[in-house]
Amino acid sequence: MAMTQLLQAWDRDQRLIDQALDRCFQALQRRKASLSIENRDKFQVWDSARSEEDSPHADAHWQRNGFQHIVAPEICAPLTPAALEWLQKNEPLLKDIAAALEGRQMLTAQRKLTALCERYGLELDDVAKHSDRLGMDIQGIDDHVQHIHQMLEEAYNNDGWTVSHESEVKVYYRHLKGDPHHSVKLEAVLEAPIERVLALAVEYDLTKRWNSFMKESAILHAELPFLTYIYGNLWTPLIPFDACVKAEGYDLGEEDRSLLVGLTNMTEEEEAKFGPLPAGHERRRRALIGRNSCFRLEALPPKADGTPRMRGIVMGHLNPRLPYVPAFLVNFVLKVASPVIFKLMKKAVAELFQDPEGEFCRRMKAKPEVYAATRARTLALMKKFYGIDEYAPALHLPAEQQQASTKGE
Repeated sequence: MAMTQLLQAWDRDQRLIDQALDRCFQALQRRKASLSIENRDKFQVWDSARSEEDSPHADAHWQRNGFQHIVAPEICAPLTPAALEWLQKNEPLLKDIAAALEGRQMLTAQRKLTALCERYGLELDDVAKHSDRLGMDIQGIDDHVQHIHQMLEEAYNNDGWTVSHESEVKVYYRHLKGDPHHSVKLEAVLEAPIERVLALAVEYDLTKRWNSFMKESAILHAELPFLTYIYGNLWTPLIPFDACVKAEGYDLGEEDRSLLVGLTNMTEEEEAKFGPLPAGHERRRRALIGRNSCFRLEALPPKADGTPRMRGIVMGHLNPRLPYVPAFLVNFVLKVASPVIFKLMKKAVAELFQDPEGEFCRRMKAKPEVYAATRARTLALMKKFYGIDEYAPALHLPAEQQQASTKGE
């Protein structure tokens, strides 16, 4: 928009937009700097408008309309302390980035960060070097986004995978010669609300109650709702395998309509910090998790009768750390354990949430930052993408909460 048009719009509406005005001044300053000395005088009137003493008429006009213009320092690289302070106080995009990071909406945070850089002609590194001052890991946003794209690409792309089993659950297998990792991917649709399926993962220490293959399941540390460190021991007919896993969640509702959880190995430092590990772990074979292992949960529109549905993808790149992996072990995982565990999961989501006094229901009620937030987020996405106001009945309240609710009415 030309300067004349911008000024006409301000005059017509009798309003001044501080941010837009500052951007105009900054653009003019940059334009003035690029001119020859004799042509710079033409822009002096705009330069003087940045001073209240030199622009009494403009100042009086602003005050009559209830506005007080706050002059911003020039926002350009390298960012000065004054520029950073002004951005923190006045730039809504910076506030949007902070809110997106808090909600683990990394793709949204990256979009807002890109818009911020474009607005002021900055590069990512120009902002990233001030991460401590801004209170957010700017480079970390880009790192997370790259990891998210890599996980989604592998989850969606079936090239190079072999279908090893297909029933209610589809099981894929991939192994490259010389690679210690054996990759397994499961895809299925469950008739259940997404927050109940999520509960089977978040309440990981209860896994051995419904999954007979899991002999040990412990939560070592949790920073809910998006970060958990877990230990698990899985039975196989060869030997039991255990793993220490860091599970890190991402809200991709706006971009992928999903919740994505990345799975990586815990570092030695994390094991020492969040240990001790369960007794007997030293006698078990420690399996390693390969990069881009993850699971993806997506709420789907309900069936015609109102039954809620969700689609899940679980992908693991597993290194059993064996000199030789026998074929019968691979077949057991693909054709026995995977289908059976899916059936156990179906049974769990159908039965374990019926009793409002049961362990899963009580934990869900005690963690609204996870489950109530997931339900609210899912309802908003259902409304936005499918025009649906409801997708599943709410979780039943325990008896004492029902009584309290009735009295309140």
